[in-house]
Amino acid sequence: MDDKDEKPVVPGQLKTFYGYIGIIRNIQLQSTCCFKYITKYNADKPHEYTDILDKEKTVGGSRQMH
Repeated sequence: MDDKDEKPVVPGQLKTFYGYIGIIRNIQLQSTCCFKYITKYNADKPHEYTDILDKEKTVGGSRQMH
């Protein structure tokens, strides 16, 4: 095999982009699951946890891809 054949199939920036999309999706899923749990069990909203998720949304939105 030549060295040309061993290059990554997905460019680095695209992999980074998919990584960020995965982070966004994880935050969305955490928010959804938290809301479903609160609704189902009539529980108090975990303010500390939701604050962490909100901060992650803000921090994630300000990150720049290099």
